[in-house]
Amino acid sequence: MLPVLLLLLLSQPASSSSVQATTRTFRNRTDGDALLELKASLSNHQGQGVLDAWNTTSDFCRWPGVSCSLKHKDRVTVLNLSSEGLAGTITPSIGNLTFLKVLNLSRNSLGGEIPSSTGRLSRLRYLDLSKNSLHGAMHADLKNCTSLKGINLGSNRLTGEIQSWLGGLPSLRAITLQKNNFTGIIPLSLTNLSSLYRIECSWNQLEGTIPEGLGRLGSLAFVAFDLNRLSGTVPSTFFNHSSLIGLSLAVNELHGTLPSDFGNSLPNLQYLLLDANHFTGSIPASLANSTMLYFVDISFNNFAGRVPPEIGKLCPHMLSLSTNQLKATSAEGWQFMTHLTNCTRLRYLDLQGNMLGGVLPSSVANLSAHLEILYLGFNEITGTIPQGITELVGLSLLQLSNNRFTGELPGSIGRLNLLEALWFENNRLKGSLPFSLGNLTRLASLYAEGNNFEGRLPTSLGSLQEITTANFSNNMFTGPLPIFPDKRPGFVR
Repeated sequence: MLPVLLLLLLSQPASSSSVQATTRTFRNRTDGDALLELKASLSNHQGQGVLDAWNTTSDFCRWPGVSCSLKHKDRVTVLNLSSEGLAGTITPSIGNLTFLKVLNLSRNSLGGEIPSSTGRLSRLRYLDLSKNSLHGAMHADLKNCTSLKGINLGSNRLTGEIQSWLGGLPSLRAITLQKNNFTGIIPLSLTNLSSLYRIECSWNQLEGTIPEGLGRLGSLAFVAFDLNRLSGTVPSTFFNHSSLIGLSLAVNELHGTLPSDFGNSLPNLQYLLLDANHFTGSIPASLANSTMLYFVDISFNNFAGRVPPEIGKLCPHMLSLSTNQLKATSAEGWQFMTHLTNCTRLRYLDLQGNMLGGVLPSSVANLSAHLEILYLGFNEITGTIPQGITELVGLSLLQLSNNRFTGELPGSIGRLNLLEALWFENNRLKGSLPFSLGNLTRLASLYAEGNNFEGRLPTSLGSLQEITTANFSNNMFTGPLPIFPDKRPGFVR
C-alpha cells in the first residue's frame, strides 16, 4: 500500500508557489524553531494575541511581527512585538536569530534577565526592550553586538553599573537607560562615541561627575541625566556646543555658576532643565540668545539678583524661575515681565518662592491669553492686584498666595471661567469677595484665608459644582457659610 500511496501523492499537480512555501517552512527550521521557543516562553495576558498565528503550518516569515531577509531566505531580520501585552521571559534561543537587525520587545510585561545569548546577534542595529520588568545587569556579552546604533533598556528594573564596553560600540548613536536602578559613575569610555546623538540615563542612582569629553562629541544633541546623584560642576564644553538641543540635569547635586556667555553658542537649544540643584550666581542675560528655547526650568536653586530684562525676550512654552533668591524692588526689576508680553506661546510661568517685591506691573494683563498656569506666590509683592489680570482668560491656575497685596480682589475675577484653582491666601486684601466668583464653575480649589475680607460670603459660591477644597478662615466674614454642592467636606470659614 505504501508505494501506491506515494505514487498517488507524487502524481498530484502542485503549484511552484505551494512547493516553495512548503520547502521554506520545513527546509530550514533554525529561525523558525527559535521563534517557537520564544513563543513557548511568553503568554498574552490580553487574551487572543499576535502569537496565536505562530504555528508550524505557516511560513514563519509571514508571522505577525516577523520580517525576513530578501537575500537570505528563511533568516529573520526584524522581530517587532512592541505593545502586544506579552508576559513571560526572553528565551536564550533569541540568540539563534543571527541575522536579526531589529529587536523590539518594548512596552510589554516581560520579566527575567536579558539573556547573554543576545550577544550573538552581531548584525543587530536596534535593540529596544524598554518598558518591561526586566532585572539583572547589562550582560557583558552584549559588547559583541558591534553593529548597534541604538540601545533602549529604559523603564525596567536593571541594576549594576553602566558598562564601559558601551564605549566600544563604534556605530552607537542612541543610549537610553532611564528609569532603572543603575549605580556607579558615567563611564569615561562613552566619550569615544563620535556618532552619539542621544544619551538618556535619567531616574537612576548615578554618582560622580559628568565627563567633560561628552561635551566634545560633535553629534551629541540630547543629554538627560536628571534625577540621579551627580555632583561637581557642568563641564564648560556643554556651554559651547552648537548642536545641543536638550540638556536635562535636574534633581542632582550639581553646583557652580552659569557662564556669562551661556546662550551665545547654543543656538539650537530647546530644553534647559537645571532645577533642584545648587547653582548660584546670576541668570546670564545671554540666555536670551538661545532663541529656540521651549522649556526653561532653573527652579529650586540659589540664583540671585535681578531677572535680566532680556530673559523676557525668550518665548518658551514653560518658564520656571521659582524658589531662588531673585529680587525686584522697583519697576526696573519687572521689565522682563513686560518683554514676556510678546510671547504668544507661553503657557506656564512660575515665579513663586523668590524675593520679588514692588508693585506687580500692569503689563501682566498683556501676557498671552493662552497662558494656563501663573504662579506669583511666596514673594514680597505689594500694591493692588492689577485689574487687567482678569484678561488672562486661558488661566486654569492662578496663585497669588503669601504676598503683601492690598486693596480688593478684582470684581471681574469671574471672567476667568477656566480656573480650576484660585489661591490668594495670606495677603492684606480687604472688602468683600466678588459675587462673580460664582461664575468659576470649574473651580475645585479656593484659598482665601489670612486676609482682611469682611461681610457675607457671596451666595453665588453655591454654584461651584466642582469645588472640593475652600478655606475662608482668618478673615472677618459674617453670616452663614453658603450651601455648597453635595455638602462636601474641606471647607473652613
